[in-house]
Amino acid sequence: MKRLARTLALSLLASGTFSIAACETEEPATSEAPTGFEDVQFFGDTNLAALQTVLAQKAKSGEPERAVVDYPVQGKSVPASPAVTITWHTGVVASVTPAPPRAPGSRGTPTGPTWEELFGGLRSAHASEIPVSGVVHYLVIWTPNHPQAVRVFTDQSSYTPDEATWNKLVATREQMVIEIITAKLEGGQITPDGGPFMGLPTTFSID
Repeated sequence: MKRLARTLALSLLASGTFSIAACETEEPATSEAPTGFEDVQFFGDTNLAALQTVLAQKAKSGEPERAVVDYPVQGKSVPASPAVTITWHTGVVASVTPAPPRAPGSRGTPTGPTWEELFGGLRSAHASEIPVSGVVHYLVIWTPNHPQAVRVFTDQSSYTPDEATWNKLVATREQMVIEIITAKLEGGQITPDGGPFMGLPTTFSID
């Protein structure tokens, strides 16, 4: 009887020890970027879950809430040093230089990447992240040979590339296109009148 009791006690102890060890080694949920989106730069209170929400549907074109790039100026060049600050605003602008023509089914220029190449591919949401509220912008700088040269998700209306990012752009030696998708979120969801909206494409080059 004593042996049985001792055996039972040891079994319970072993079971308890195993359970504690299992709890101690359990990994918390993470929000690592999915394959293909590791290079996206996040600023402000933005996160992957909000980006997935914005990219879940194609943005509307020609809407007054769209983003308009203030600098660089459409069709102009900028100096190679120092890195320039890209600025934009949302809403109707009094006078805008016409954007380059688009071919059916393409973005930016007749030889530009498709919508899916620029903005597609992000499908899995990260529910553990804090829901985002406010106006957000997904900025992509691309060239004919680099469809996703730079990608930024921000709740601000400007972006200054860091040294490594800017040097990467300078090294492309190609004409570049800036495209921005804007959306208004509330509790992590797009509001009824919040888009997403496709901004005017802006081309520029680096001297």
